[in-house]
Amino acid sequence: MLNTLKRKKSESEETVEEVVVPYSVFFKERRSVLSQFVGASIYICLLYNSPTLANELVKQGMSKANSGFGVATCWTMYAIGGFVGGPLCPLLTRRYTVLLTILIAAGANILIGPSSFLDLPDKTYYMFIGLALLGFAIGINHVPMIPEITEPVQLRYGIPLVPEEGDSERPNPTLSKICDKGAVLYSVSYCFAGVIAPILGGFVYDKVGYRSTSDIVVCFTLLLFVVYFIVGILLHKKIDEDQH
Repeated sequence: MLNTLKRKKSESEETVEEVVVPYSVFFKERRSVLSQFVGASIYICLLYNSPTLANELVKQGMSKANSGFGVATCWTMYAIGGFVGGPLCPLLTRRYTVLLTILIAAGANILIGPSSFLDLPDKTYYMFIGLALLGFAIGINHVPMIPEITEPVQLRYGIPLVPEEGDSERPNPTLSKICDKGAVLYSVSYCFAGVIAPILGGFVYDKVGYRSTSDIVVCFTLLLFVVYFIVGILLHKKIDEDQH
């Protein structure tokens, strides 16, 4: 009996052979590259007005002290969206969840302007509703992004998406590396947007003003929606059909 327990313990402590996982492999998988691109792009839609939002809220009649509530509203809803994204992804699938959040982000930026193209009234409550929707959408979007970055690489290395019986008890250093590096690349995408968005947003703001800048971001977001629908859903579906 004791020998049996020792044997089971030693089997559970067996490790899978470690494999080198370079960052370059993430850029060889279409889904991974697309997810990094979408991750950076959606954060540009969030961060483009970071240098100008408080000033616009002050122009609407808010005090400088209270203008921070606009930013706080957005990030509070971001946190709530993260909790909603967990149960939503299995219902819609990850890709359709991403597609939905891009569409919501476009609608949110229409209100954040508010859109001069649609001739919406320049009201503070529109901006707050838009900021809440934007934070909520991107909080949901955050949930499927990292799995969409790591899953193609996991399949490339022959690691099943659903662990076989007993595999969950054995550490897999290759899978750990894939998950760690996927998380790093997602963080880098966010940081890239954090560098680019305020610079581009400030530049466009100086040229066309705040409301028209929001309209341009809406057009960019709708273009992102079309690109993801074609490449992330239609093309992926065709590849799946060809493989089967």
